[in-house]
Amino acid sequence: MKWIQIDRRTSATLLCLFGFALPLSLPVAEAFFFLALLVGAAASLRGQSSFCFKTAYLIPVLLFIIVALAGVIWSSRPQASAGKLHRLLFLLVIFQIPAVFNRADSLKIDCLTTSFILGVAIKGGYDLIRIPLYVLRGGALYDAGSMTDPQFYMAAICVIAAIHGKRALALCPPFDRFSFFLLALMSSISGLILHFKRGVWISTALSIGLLLCIKRRWRTIAALCVCALLLYLVPQVRQRVAQLPQEFSEQQGGRWVLWTKVGPELISENPWGIGWHATRNEDFLNYAEYVQPKLDHLHNNVLQITLELGFLGGAVWTGWMLWTLWFMWQAYRKCAVESSKYASLALGVTAAFVALLLNGMVENNFDDSEIMLLFCMLMGIANWISQRASSSTA
Repeated sequence: MKWIQIDRRTSATLLCLFGFALPLSLPVAEAFFFLALLVGAAASLRGQSSFCFKTAYLIPVLLFIIVALAGVIWSSRPQASAGKLHRLLFLLVIFQIPAVFNRADSLKIDCLTTSFILGVAIKGGYDLIRIPLYVLRGGALYDAGSMTDPQFYMAAICVIAAIHGKRALALCPPFDRFSFFLLALMSSISGLILHFKRGVWISTALSIGLLLCIKRRWRTIAALCVCALLLYLVPQVRQRVAQLPQEFSEQQGGRWVLWTKVGPELISENPWGIGWHATRNEDFLNYAEYVQPKLDHLHNNVLQITLELGFLGGAVWTGWMLWTLWFMWQAYRKCAVESSKYASLALGVTAAFVALLLNGMVENNFDDSEIMLLFCMLMGIANWISQRASSSTA
């Protein structure tokens, strides 16, 4: 590793590459992430601080790690749980981001955020070509999308909506700031629509609405409502919305059955949990007349994690997420009081986190490696913003 300089700047560069690759390829993103951890650990051994554990985030994260590790001991499928424990390393990005960015010898947090938005924009452009071609070749429009990709578009839209028009992020040529964010926003919106995932649509609309209310952009809200009504006139969109009641049909074997029958009964029979990421489709078959084939989760973060890690794990995870919301909001308020240029970024990160949690009410997204990494990256950025705001007021 002589060609790799062991310092904070190298860790920051690798994390920027991780943020860029995350929407595009999980294996590539994980490679950059784990390499950043190795470089960070080596830098720490050389006396450079590459992880910042002096933060209020430490306690809730440690509690979740303890519950996940203990779950291997008392779970009914310890082998399945143990095979997923490497994902606990994802949580280290929460503590690495504030330690390596915006130092004199490192990159700035702007680079990480811009890299992520650039990756999402490229993904959106790819889907703008891929999905129409898939349909033209005879594929079903509603089968062309995925559950993961539109959540990246959702997060990027929230961040862009908060920072657009502000001098919050620096960007190098060949694009000027306005052109880049406009193209990224259009690409993300196109990808969001073409995936036809109703939960992500609703979560994005609610989170953006909340963001704009906080910023008091009433005209923008009215304009977006008009755009939503125009979008509803598209036959495919109207048909997709009309299919929503099917999720509440027992014959469909979808979310309503999982939330009201399968989930509660399984949880009551396994109060200590089945094991992290250890649920299978056959676990659900005895609790409903029909469950969708190959479905192995409950389409809800709280129910799924409670089933996996027991009532204790569900309580710890829920408390962690609620505490994070308060933490992010406090970081935004501190920046707003100081008129910091990062107030808009803090609000965008909070809105993106809210959107992920809202979507997590109808989709088990925290157990998805890509989205778990996105959760952690947003928490890491908020951690950095909070520490910056605290140091400036000290």
